[in-house]
Amino acid sequence: MGEHPIFLSGPGSKLTIFLHLRRHKGDCNLKPKKISDTLKDRKRQAMQIVQNLRIGTKLAVTSLLTILLIGGMILSEISGNAAVRQKSEAAGAQQTIA
Repeated sequence: MGEHPIFLSGPGSKLTIFLHLRRHKGDCNLKPKKISDTLKDRKRQAMQIVQNLRIGTKLAVTSLLTILLIGGMILSEISGNAAVRQKSEAAGAQQTIA
C-alpha cells in the first residue's frame, strides 16, 4: 500500500537510518530498503525516460552514437596502420644494416 519514510537517529549518532514502513495484509512491518531495490528503481526511471522520448529523438541519438562508433573505428584503424608502417620501416632499416 503506502510507504512512509521514518528517520531514526540517536544522540551523538553519525548514522541516520532510512526505513520504509510497508503495510502488508494489515501488518505493520519495518523493513529497510535494499540497495538492489534502489538500483531497480533507478533502472525503471531511466527506462521510463527512454520510453517517453519521441521516435525521432531516439533515432537521432542512435545515429549520433553510430557515427561516434564508426569514427572511433576509423581512428583506431589509422593509428594501427601507422604503427605497423613504423615497425615495418624499422625492420627494413635493420635488414639493410645486417
